[in-house]
Amino acid sequence: MNQSLFGKPSTTGSSGSTINTGGIPVNASVEIPIVASVDRWHCEYQSSRRKPSFVNMDGYHSVSELCPTISGWIICVFVVNVFKKFVAPDEFELGVILADQTGPRSRIKATIPRRLASFYFDRIREYEYEWIIITNFSVRNDAESVRATSHDYQIWFMEQTIVTKALKTDALSFWNFTPFENIIEKTVNKNVLVGAIIWQSRVTEGIDGVKFSLKILNQHNKVLYCEAHNQQALDFQAHFRSLCTPRIVVVLVCWRVSGHPKPKLVSHGPVSKVFGNLEIPEVDEIYNVVF
Repeated sequence: MNQSLFGKPSTTGSSGSTINTGGIPVNASVEIPIVASVDRWHCEYQSSRRKPSFVNMDGYHSVSELCPTISGWIICVFVVNVFKKFVAPDEFELGVILADQTGPRSRIKATIPRRLASFYFDRIREYEYEWIIITNFSVRNDAESVRATSHDYQIWFMEQTIVTKALKTDALSFWNFTPFENIIEKTVNKNVLVGAIIWQSRVTEGIDGVKFSLKILNQHNKVLYCEAHNQQALDFQAHFRSLCTPRIVVVLVCWRVSGHPKPKLVSHGPVSKVFGNLEIPEVDEIYNVVF
């Protein structure tokens, strides 16, 4: 049986019947509309959208098929990345990059809005790089000019959303590396963030604020220039120093392709991550050639 992680989807009454509580997190401070309004909206929502009829062999819907015109989705996904996005000085949303193994659009961003973000923050970070099951969520257009995935849509968490831990332990190749040549030759969609393997360079401060500058090298001597800004610059600098070695091969996750006419990689807020000397074949290959 799957272990419930977030919210309390149901309770049992004195007569033994199950009472649906909508998956509202217990003891969470959330804005709950009038019950009558929620019920009426829910009925109208269900009647105006089709139910999904396609599932995979495990009984879950595919991430690549998610769209706003259909409701009733249930997905089993791998938590690739969790990041915090401030929308006011003391308020933030959570972004989560989710993936399955179902094709070219197998990654999608999920947004946990500010009224639910504090409750989910510590809980969902505990399950980064693990599989979870999500039900009772909405699918919306992703209107951001720079998207974290190539998917046209995003998942939106609601008060009724239920998240449970999956028993699935299959390995997922979630790095989704982008070849240097695709960036240098400008064949990468500049509206989609990319990940790449990089080589260590230097730390600097720019006149416009804190800036962490890198020249990155792959095993074919292709070079790219990279910039991290603000808090990401400080975090990445501290990470490199903690490795205590000048021989570092790093993995960049979710960096934006920018620059004209010469392309460069630029951090894009908290969604951008960096990892040093990971024990994966792609890092080993570059390490053995460069060093």
